[in-house]
Amino acid sequence: MISYQRTKNDLSIWIKQLSGNKNETHYFTTMFDLYALPNDFHGYSDAKSKANCYETVQLLEEAFSNDINFYRFIPYIQLHDFEALVFCGLDYLLIEYPDMISEVESLRRILTGYDNNPERINDSPMTAPPKQVIKAFESKHHYDIPKMGEFVTSKVGIKELKDKCLHFKEWIEKLEKI
Repeated sequence: MISYQRTKNDLSIWIKQLSGNKNETHYFTTMFDLYALPNDFHGYSDAKSKANCYETVQLLEEAFSNDINFYRFIPYIQLHDFEALVFCGLDYLLIEYPDMISEVESLRRILTGYDNNPERINDSPMTAPPKQVIKAFESKHHYDIPKMGEFVTSKVGIKELKDKCLHFKEWIEKLEKI
């Protein structure tokens, strides 16, 4: 996301273009990383003051939804980063990187430090999920974030992702109801 205003403008255009067709019903959703939100994001300063990451993201999504003001818009902000979902299936990394057993074990210890909740893994510049995975792998391999994110999450599957990530589960279940 380059800026909140640009995102809002794009959404407004797409909603206007696609909502005019009376023969089709369109829903709109997002998947932005909390870690990378620009500080011009609607409600950002109020939400960032919350100590609980779930409260933070709830406030941001509510502010986003209210600002877009379209009843078929379902905002979603990933806690804290898409790469947090990779922490749901760390063992799958060993399929592509079989020589990384100790590094995967170190990632597992990080997850344990957050009560085995991938969504709670810290969002600071040094401890964001992708930074931790890259750091663990950098001595032996280049870690391809998009490729491995897709690979691991597809291996884990939606059911397990939902079981391990409450906020992600809530979003997916909203979409499943549609």
